[in-house]
Amino acid sequence: MTRDQNVDQQMRELEKYAPDFSVTERFTGTTTDRPKFSK
Repeated sequence: MTRDQNVDQQMRELEKYAPDFSVTERFTGTTTDRPKFSK
C-alpha cells in the first residue's frame, strides 16, 4: 500500500467517526475543536 493510499484510508476512517472533520483541517491543523493528528 502506498503512502497516498494509506492516507486515503485514514481519511475514510475519520469520515466515519467525524464527518464534519474536513480534509483541509486534517492536513493543515486549522481546526480548534478536534484533536491534532500526527503522522
